[in-house]
Amino acid sequence: MSLLAFSIPAEAQVLRGVVVDADGGQPLTAVLVTLVDAANRDVARYFVDSDGAFRFSVSGSGPWSIRAERMGAVTTTLDDLVLESGETTAVRVAMVLQAVALPGIDVRGEGRCELEAGAGDQVQQVWEAARKILSAASHTDSAGMYRYQLVSYTRELNPRTLAVQEEASSVRGTAVRRPIRSRPVSVLADSGFVVPHRSGDVYYAPDADALLSDWFLDTHCFLIRPRSDDNDGLIGLEFRPISMRTANPDIRGVLWLSPVTGQLHFLEFQYTSLPFPAREAASDHLGGRVEFRGFDDGTWIVSTWHIRMPIAAEVREQNLGTQRIRLVGIQEQGGRVASARRYRGGAVVFSAHTGSLTGRVSGDDDWEYEGASVRIIGVDRSAAVDSLGRFRLDDLAAGVYNLAYTHPDWKGLDRSFAVAEVEVSRGDTSTVVIEPPANEDVLAAFCRVNEWTPRTGVVLGAVVDPETGVAIPDVDVTVSWQSLRSLRLRSDDVRIEGSDDSQVAVTDESGAFSFCGIPTDLSVAISAKRGTSTIAGQSVVLPVEAPVAVVVIDWR
Repeated sequence: MSLLAFSIPAEAQVLRGVVVDADGGQPLTAVLVTLVDAANRDVARYFVDSDGAFRFSVSGSGPWSIRAERMGAVTTTLDDLVLESGETTAVRVAMVLQAVALPGIDVRGEGRCELEAGAGDQVQQVWEAARKILSAASHTDSAGMYRYQLVSYTRELNPRTLAVQEEASSVRGTAVRRPIRSRPVSVLADSGFVVPHRSGDVYYAPDADALLSDWFLDTHCFLIRPRSDDNDGLIGLEFRPISMRTANPDIRGVLWLSPVTGQLHFLEFQYTSLPFPAREAASDHLGGRVEFRGFDDGTWIVSTWHIRMPIAAEVREQNLGTQRIRLVGIQEQGGRVASARRYRGGAVVFSAHTGSLTGRVSGDDDWEYEGASVRIIGVDRSAAVDSLGRFRLDDLAAGVYNLAYTHPDWKGLDRSFAVAEVEVSRGDTSTVVIEPPANEDVLAAFCRVNEWTPRTGVVLGAVVDPETGVAIPDVDVTVSWQSLRSLRLRSDDVRIEGSDDSQVAVTDESGAFSFCGIPTDLSVAISAKRGTSTIAGQSVVLPVEAPVAVVVIDWR
């Protein structure tokens, strides 16, 4: 977890919370949570860990807003949060998970010179997917979360064929916060992406902060590029300067994303309005490429990049006897991340020399794998299980891992239940066959009992303010039901008796509660009480095959 530092007065308030799946109520990981002030400025950002928790210390009562965003989820905002002086306020952010489906566009879309939200706006939809990843990359950089080993090079290329004519390279370790960095946005706005210099112009690539800036969005038009076979079926978001006659060197290019996952794969760009003499030696080959790589904890880095700049010379035209500026070569400067380690703890999150894990789930012939995944416990790496029960995990550091098999029916109770142990070696692919856990074993592990009572299950839930999302702690929650039993008094006389049973729990600071040992196939009522106020109960029935239910009580 990481938090941007900012000054905190002695009388600061604390805003803390948890991000959960709106369907299952389980904590979500890989979520970037942003604290926004009353002027709509991003004040601080936080990547939640596997517990879904975040915490901000702030000055002033507000109002504040919380924005939570993650790939494969609807961006969720809690507005108008007012904090009491010196107090701690808890909130519960429920995010709706959804499959990403960027528009499959067969023709070039209409250009836009602004990114306003609107129903059916395909440009806005693609930009929102790209923005989430750029925001995560910006925070990963600014928080200094990784140390890198970088491979850098300088090449001279043939201006027509791009064949490498000369190359020099180096490998170095670095603790810089980002492997590639643009100029500050304020400087870009004043003088552009190319800086004239006596020894040769200096060229810059756009970083995430530049692409996200109000200046960039205000000065560039956006339109959709159709899926490209040349780019593995990716969909593009093209940008270009509103005015192609701007005095400052600028860029135009395309952000290429997966239409299935919404992941940002890479950015291609070219320079416009180059200064003299580079302007006379312009070529479509001048520009650059920036590739992005994401990790399962929600962080993103620039993994590979290059910039191509002109080598211009004054050449005599033999027929005319005049001198002209010509492109005689292209200089390419670039590099790649060979490895990335966490700044704190030194754990390797990416290496060019990693291992892979492939396997299958050994279920019955009629086993339903839809929505199932295999998860590495403690690492927050997971892979979807396909319709045949197969899965694969790549870029794993060498080590021994415990695996969990998770299915949406279990609402996250199975996410830490180990079903297999496997060793991954550097440069190799390990294979494993796993069996789904028995229902009673998952339930017993979650409720921390040695033996599970048959035909019982678990109720999970939370109590929240439906308008603000603020969690309500210290609420007494009661689950009650009527058990029926038959008594045979004589051979021809059977009497049915009922007994009232119940359990009581108190919500924690995130408004959450849980009950174990609740009977299946019975209607159970859930109610909440705090002080003299009571919220009437909801009724749920736990199915025998997956006896887990999630209830959210709106406290009004």
